[in-house]
Amino acid sequence: MAAQHAGALPRRPDRIHWRPHLEGYLFIAPWLIGFVLFTLGPMVASALISLTSFDILTPARWLGLGNYARLLNDKVFLNAVFNTLFYIALAVPAQLLVALGLALLLNLRVRGVGVFRTLFYLPTVVPAVAGVLLWVMLLQPDFGLFNHLLRLVHLPGLPWLTDTTTAKPALVLISLWYVGSQMLVFLAALQGVPQELYDAANIDGANALGRFRNVTLPMITPALFFNIVIGIINASQTFTLAFIGTAGGPANSTKFLVLYIYEQGFQSMRMGYASALAWALLIFILLLTLLQFRFSRWVYYEGTARG
Repeated sequence: MAAQHAGALPRRPDRIHWRPHLEGYLFIAPWLIGFVLFTLGPMVASALISLTSFDILTPARWLGLGNYARLLNDKVFLNAVFNTLFYIALAVPAQLLVALGLALLLNLRVRGVGVFRTLFYLPTVVPAVAGVLLWVMLLQPDFGLFNHLLRLVHLPGLPWLTDTTTAKPALVLISLWYVGSQMLVFLAALQGVPQELYDAANIDGANALGRFRNVTLPMITPALFFNIVIGIINASQTFTLAFIGTAGGPANSTKFLVLYIYEQGFQSMRMGYASALAWALLIFILLLTLLQFRFSRWVYYEGTARG
């Protein structure tokens, strides 16, 4: 018997049951088909088109890296990069502060807080075009509500969207209308902070500012990091605000990268150059995102040691 066992062949593993796997692939097939047709396919086509001169009406002409070399000498493109970075530097911190402030207020246990949570989130589901048009009317220099309020307190009205110095800050002001999603992320993070930590801080004699700095802020850093990453990605792709609010003006001061891509592709019909711009935007966003992950050691994840 021992000899038989010693010379016996190893037992073959059970055959793979393909049916559960097949069912899984069938379930995700609609997503896979949609991804290939509407995401991966257009990305590959855009990469190929970016290497050509193509205006839709005539056959494409091969340029190689000519479109990408042109980017370095395109002053409008460089200005669009500057405008986008300037907008990111203004909008993202402002949105984070407003979203966190609202989340702290809506985390209080007061009567009717659910109604206020709904009201503050509601602008997020309003169509962007309608929201921007509303703000354009509010910021009109002559009859807008904002300048009317300034005049009531004997202050001069501002040109808002019609002046190069105020146009980008005005767009940042409009963007604060849409911080509902960031607010919800912060609110969920705040509600996940253990009460025991606050009790321990109270025993140590920490005041409200001390509890926020030493307990709340470290515990919500994952949500803060998430909102920073998503906020920068969204700000890099700002289109509706500039297209509806200012059309890229005045004097190209609000011409962001996505708006410039739209103008080149759908107004000037330079699809090859617009595709190269789109890939430049992808690289731009990728680099910004990688930088954020590179310097993310300040993020605290419960249950893990800091590096």
